[in-house]
Amino acid sequence: MTYSSPLRFLQITDTHLFADENQKFNGITTFKSLKSIINHVKRLFPQPDFLLFTGDIAEKGEEEAYLLFDGLIKDLPMPSYWLPGNHDNPILMEKLVESLHVLADKYFSFDGINFITLNSVITGESHGLLSSEELVFLEEYLDNNKDKPCIVAVHHNPIATGTSWSDEMMLQNHEEFINLIGKHNHVSAVLFGHIHHIIEKKIGKTWYLSTPSTAFNVKLGKGIEEFELDMRPIGYRIIDIDTNGAFLTEVRPVFHAERAKIDKEYES
Repeated sequence: MTYSSPLRFLQITDTHLFADENQKFNGITTFKSLKSIINHVKRLFPQPDFLLFTGDIAEKGEEEAYLLFDGLIKDLPMPSYWLPGNHDNPILMEKLVESLHVLADKYFSFDGINFITLNSVITGESHGLLSSEELVFLEEYLDNNKDKPCIVAVHHNPIATGTSWSDEMMLQNHEEFINLIGKHNHVSAVLFGHIHHIIEKKIGKTWYLSTPSTAFNVKLGKGIEEFELDMRPIGYRIIDIDTNGAFLTEVRPVFHAERAKIDKEYES
């Protein structure tokens, strides 16, 4: 049986751009690393229908960082969507979106698939929370759109990593969120970033999927108590989904020279 998908999209997350395109974060020039991702996307076949950026676009929420982001995506042949992360400035993002080549729709549809983007940011905090307004919006949309598969995207992880320092920064009302999603079998997947690590876990009928950062990734899991870089490559997630909600997904690694240099220094 041949799998045929009417829709392909990419999740890209935690780009952590600075106002200065040459500034490094944990040894990585985040502008260069995102540029390597975008160049990889340009060569991907088949091309995706759109890109979905799940937060922490800018490390310090600076306008210049969002302009650098726009410079990298503006010539892509497909649309891009974003949502805010805890390092972002959601108010500024909302203001800038009218003049940038990115969309910030709370919900949209592509080829018979519905998408919802949520704002889990609490100003000044690393952890996340979905406000009562966001939860009401989510439940009403899911209740009123049961005829099509749905993908939900949020920045903060609703799934624990098993690492204490990381789990302190997760979505605080994750149980309420997961219970709400569990009432709606047409939600094929929940996509999130924030943790700079891969999680793929199924709860009920829904897959919960995280994607590596385009900047740097960290080690998470049982027995890991302190921050430590994970030397696995940066990357992005490909999702091919059909109108029945069935999907295939993979994390596509991307290698670049600067990352290789960090790897060598880390091992020495």
